[in-house]
Amino acid sequence: MTEDEVDIWNSIIEDSKKKSFFKKVKWRKKDKIKFYQDTINRLLKEHQQDIFINRCSICGALARTPEAKICRNSHKKVNDVWVEMNSIK
Repeated sequence: MTEDEVDIWNSIIEDSKKKSFFKKVKWRKKDKIKFYQDTINRLLKEHQQDIFINRCSICGALARTPEAKICRNSHKKVNDVWVEMNSIK
């Protein structure tokens, strides 16, 4: 992450831990979500060649791990190709 992103991240973490009435920054849920989405999109764009995302080519669902052979919607990877489970005999 960039220095600014690290500062924002630390501020969000500190804010979530504080229980006192006096807080420096009050992070709204939509601001946190926007920060996460912006950071994720930037990292994926800048480091596209370094990041492997294992997605099912049939339904587009994200597999649970980079090495997963079965997607969350019951499609199976056979010889590195995603196929419908009911088509396997």
